[in-house]
Amino acid sequence: MIEELINLADGLDGLGQSEASDVIDALIKEAAKKKSKAKKRSPTDKDLWSRAKYEAKKKFKVFPCVPVSKSYALTEEGWKGFDDLKVGDKIISYNKKEDCLEWDIIKKLHFYKNADTIRIYKAKTCFDFVCTKDHKWVIKNKKKTSNKKYKYEDQLVRAEDITKNMNIITSAKMKNSDSISLSDFRKHDWSWTEKVIKMSNEQREAWLSAAIVYDGHENDYSTLHKRGSYGFSQKNEDHGDAAAICAALLGYNVSFNSKKKYNPEISSFMFINRQTHKTQNVLKEDSESCDVWCPETSNGTWLMKQDRMIAITGNSAYANGWAVQWYKKHGGGWTGPKPMK
Repeated sequence: MIEELINLADGLDGLGQSEASDVIDALIKEAAKKKSKAKKRSPTDKDLWSRAKYEAKKKFKVFPCVPVSKSYALTEEGWKGFDDLKVGDKIISYNKKEDCLEWDIIKKLHFYKNADTIRIYKAKTCFDFVCTKDHKWVIKNKKKTSNKKYKYEDQLVRAEDITKNMNIITSAKMKNSDSISLSDFRKHDWSWTEKVIKMSNEQREAWLSAAIVYDGHENDYSTLHKRGSYGFSQKNEDHGDAAAICAALLGYNVSFNSKKKYNPEISSFMFINRQTHKTQNVLKEDSESCDVWCPETSNGTWLMKQDRMIAITGNSAYANGWAVQWYKKHGGGWTGPKPMK
């Protein structure tokens, strides 16, 4: 095919073999650009599509997802909020199929101003979050029997739809990685957090055990629930974050207690070896309106720190399916091939 094009170009008046090759190179690059553009699926009527999204938003009051002022995602450098993140950054998400934490890429960053929120919480516990009604949480399905279908096949349920008989997955172990060299690890390093994030799970186990011995304590251990519980205190903010992140990446339920009354400079933490929170006693109430955000990932989940707890949480519902149907119903079409399922 290339030879035919070269011969064709070579036959043009004033063009030699070398010049013909330059022409073909230019043609190939131009064709590649057009092919790349052709892959994108876009609405033929942009005004109608904007109207469809507006109608979906009006119908479902869809907003992503958690308050900007107090919700953070875990990156390779530690916790970061909306203002410090961008599309393409790596954050920790939860792989529902493999039941583990893993690195994921931010596909989109969603943001809305002055959105209505609700508070979901369990009294006298650290399970206490603020989010929009459409924000999603990950639930643990019971063991599946033949031909049984779950209402939430993707394990994601809106905050508004949480019932009294669910188990919300808040913790999971990080997918293991290669060990790193700790020969240059020093007590007064600027950031323990970044080193803990890069460690293998075996290194984290050893590091957290040493941290508990040095600055923590072991609480009662329940053989009935096979649950270990550890307390930890730390004055240095980075060292405290490192221990909390280490525990979270090992699958512990991590909560932050109030500052100690006798020494407000010291932060205290609780690490409990459990993955889920039962919803029998979960309460919901309206909260204040505020600016909200949500990172969109391939797994549809992310690891979040909000106020007093670290937890796995989901992306928000955007009612795109409803918007697409409304758009098609009113005569809208699409350019480009259908996306592969």
